[in-house]
Amino acid sequence: MKKIVLAAIIVIVAASLLLVFGAKSRNRTVRSREWPMGLGRLDSVPARYPKAGRTPAAKELEQLAAKSDVPAMRSLLLSGQPIAWEVDISRGANAPIPNLSMVMKISRSLTANALERAGRGDAGAWDDLRAQRVLSRGFWQRPEFVSAIIATSIDRNVIVAARRMPLPVPAWFDELRTFDHRKAMLTAMQAETWMISSSIKDFFDSRGDGKNEMEELFDQTVDHVYGELSRAEMTARQRELANQLAKVTGCALEVRDPAVPWWNEPAQTLMPNINAAWRRVFRLRAEIELTEHALGLRSGPQSQCSDGHWIVAPSSVKFSKVIPLEGPTATPLEIRR
Repeated sequence: MKKIVLAAIIVIVAASLLLVFGAKSRNRTVRSREWPMGLGRLDSVPARYPKAGRTPAAKELEQLAAKSDVPAMRSLLLSGQPIAWEVDISRGANAPIPNLSMVMKISRSLTANALERAGRGDAGAWDDLRAQRVLSRGFWQRPEFVSAIIATSIDRNVIVAARRMPLPVPAWFDELRTFDHRKAMLTAMQAETWMISSSIKDFFDSRGDGKNEMEELFDQTVDHVYGELSRAEMTARQRELANQLAKVTGCALEVRDPAVPWWNEPAQTLMPNINAAWRRVFRLRAEIELTEHALGLRSGPQSQCSDGHWIVAPSSVKFSKVIPLEGPTATPLEIRR
């Protein structure tokens, strides 16, 4: 009888170990697949974001923001000094992020100042917008998805305010007009996926600390299988979503973030809701074109958005399709001349 029990235990342990190795193999396979738009494999993410600290200019900018010193903030942003905050993706979901409310305060202050100067016909109003573009460019280079959301908001502030700026349009604005916001957002989405996957791994790797042999055996044979399958499912789902988003050519986004399955509790806890952010990014292409119409940089009905065109009249320009946008800053895709 003892031999039968022992044999049964050996079979169960062997089967469990096979599941462990199978789950790890599945996760490695998923992580080695290429992402769209030339982003490479998920494993390439860490090399893209080396560990870095906050720069002196970033600290100074925070101090100026606390004083609401708009001219000094503008001068610092346009000075060419490196302005960056701490980056350490090895900490996964606990990676450091800047004070995002402070960053948006800076953007709103510069936008308000630009509009006030533009109302006086001051061509220097464009500098307040250019300073914001410097700020958003730095946030597009960060790994976490929330920083990409902030970068989108800053760029949108600039794009909408630019419609009221005096002519001529400065050369630097071309860089914002042609910037690939969708690819930049996908880049951040890939990095966020890597950090969440890393956090799930670290969590399950640490669960065996301080336990007895039987508990450790359970962790190795059951807990780790669940952890590896959770990581693999989450990574595969995010990559598939990225593939869908990369194929969309319209500006009204109808692709939805696939629901996290009920059994994947780690992903349910750590995954952010990104639907609204993606809708804003896709609509941004139409908003840029509307600004181009307002500034005389575009004419006619043509649009890069495959799901609509511009209706141009002597007194107005309007997009043919309503693309709703939630929030207090929502504006219709229409201007009256």
